[in-house]
Amino acid sequence: MRIWKLTPIDPSLPVWDGHDIKPMFVRAESCKEAQDLAQLATVQYRDTPSLDQKLEGNWRTYRTRCEGVTDTCKFTVDGPPQVLRNSSCRSI
Repeated sequence: MRIWKLTPIDPSLPVWDGHDIKPMFVRAESCKEAQDLAQLATVQYRDTPSLDQKLEGNWRTYRTRCEGVTDTCKFTVDGPPQVLRNSSCRSI
């Protein structure tokens, strides 16, 4: 596994209003998998006019920068793919 740091490409966009824009650290095999896990972990439900619920999240591929930080963080690479929360990584 690798450790990925996800950050918003443009945090000033209205889609980020009300969302935590701190870096998100994720253990995953690929950047795409990291973005998918972050998306699922932060999804919000919104009521639509038809009373259906719509999933919304902002950690999609086109909205985030993905940087491999495996060699510079103390997060362990051992374990299942998962969001390691949006806390800062400790430098090695």
